[in-house]
Amino acid sequence: HYQETNPDLAVYYYRMTLRRLVLHGDLDEMREIWHKLVELVPADLDFFFSLEARLKDRKLSPEALAELYFALNVVPCERSADTRLSILRTVLKQNPKHKEARVGLIQTLREKYAGHSRLDQAIMISGIEQAASPLDEAFEIFNKHIALDNGDAVFHRSWGIGRIVSNDGQFCVIDFDNKKSHRMDLEMAGRSLLRLPPDHLWLMAREKADELKAM
Repeated sequence: HYQETNPDLAVYYYRMTLRRLVLHGDLDEMREIWHKLVELVPADLDFFFSLEARLKDRKLSPEALAELYFALNVVPCERSADTRLSILRTVLKQNPKHKEARVGLIQTLREKYAGHSRLDQAIMISGIEQAASPLDEAFEIFNKHIALDNGDAVFHRSWGIGRIVSNDGQFCVIDFDNKKSHRMDLEMAGRSLLRLPPDHLWLMAREKADELKAM
């Protein structure tokens, strides 16, 4: 009734019902209301993720829990790459063998980092495609290898602004104004360098002073 006459009130009652069912209700009924809310408010991720711990307490199988959250990925909804990655990581933490989630994760990483010269190597080295690789560790390795690319502008507290000349997966070579061809291992580079986006004011002041003055 309310879904036809007052959709916001309908969602309010659906949320109230789902919380009660998650705590001590029928699991099939709980799944039905979950999917109804995924359809009605797919963007309200805070609500769905707030129920994760209680769902685990209900002793749902990892596969069943993964499917609930995978529904958030397939419902028609405009989502950023980072949001999709968060959903898919939640699915794969519950069920590392979820093939569709794994494929979606890799596709989203390829979308987010399209054009990065070391994308294929970062995926391969991290083992993020493999269900046997612990997901958090794989992401940590992936992020280390994807953080810096050839041509990126970076900032170092002692040497100022520089640009990545090369990155072979173990060492970066950076040209700073007063320290050319400085070689730094990837782990140290990740800790000590701040990547600067192309429109950063420091870069504009250095390379596009007239444009910055006009602004």
